[in-house]
Amino acid sequence: MLLLAAFLIAQAVEPLEPPPPRIQGVPSPRPAPSIRGVPSPRPPGQAPGVPSPRAAPEPSCSPDKVIRVDLDRWRAQMRSAGPGSEEQSRLLAQLGLFMPGLPQDADQLPCGQQPVLKGVDVFSPRLTGGPRPDRVVQARFEVCPDEQHAAMIALRIQVLQPLGAGTYCRLESELSADRFVRDTPCAGSPQKLPRLLSFPNVTDARRQTLQIKDQGGSCGGTQRSAKYTTALFDVQGDGLAEIFRLDTYEAEYPAPRATPLGDTTRTLHFEGPFPKAIRVSESIGCHSDEEGNPPSDCTPAQTEKTYRFTGGKYVEE
Repeated sequence: MLLLAAFLIAQAVEPLEPPPPRIQGVPSPRPAPSIRGVPSPRPPGQAPGVPSPRAAPEPSCSPDKVIRVDLDRWRAQMRSAGPGSEEQSRLLAQLGLFMPGLPQDADQLPCGQQPVLKGVDVFSPRLTGGPRPDRVVQARFEVCPDEQHAAMIALRIQVLQPLGAGTYCRLESELSADRFVRDTPCAGSPQKLPRLLSFPNVTDARRQTLQIKDQGGSCGGTQRSAKYTTALFDVQGDGLAEIFRLDTYEAEYPAPRATPLGDTTRTLHFEGPFPKAIRVSESIGCHSDEEGNPPSDCTPAQTEKTYRFTGGKYVEE
């Protein structure tokens, strides 16, 4: 009976797989230890204390924002289209943009509806962090450049996220900007274009942020002024969201004085790991008049503020 029971038990137990043969001189692989409280190794090139970049989400786009366009062909067609032509209007509309032109109170000038294309720029930043770079298209126009009081510089800007070959998602069209030439700042370092674009890494190591710098002011009449503004935009969902805006320079003063009696300058410092903190150094400057007298209504001051990225935007501490 004992022999029969042993035989039945041996038949019921499934035989174990034999271990793989061991090759002489090659050590057996050992599983990596899992130690509680010890972080996983950092990716190559990542500094200590810097959080890992966020994974890029799968592209998603509202159906009304999806377009098909060959950007090289589109740019060539824009360059050959006549000022104010239906072809020019059609091409801009293809990217969700509208024709530049003077406002209604000044459009009686024939040139007001005939914008002259000065160039087309196509930038390739990585705003979404996807496998392919995004596209930022900027068309630069002049309107009535020979009319002193009506001359305008117009920018038409669109941000495109690639979805596939020749297919894009329109992320933003409100970045377009128009400015009369007469509204050039009367202080600081004015630029020809009313809006400058750049693409720093601010909130993420892999995704870039769209930074715009605007300028405005006046050098005519009895008052002179200057204002410069910096704003930051991040891709959120299938659009761009403004996450920070600040006036970086402000001044107002009477003509014919060449320089302001008082001005405010704010300098941005991006610091720390991602998302970076923004430290703002503010300086109120007071400047003497031609006779060396300091302004009576200006008090010099130096202050600092810090903004941190919270809830999808920068908030003052």
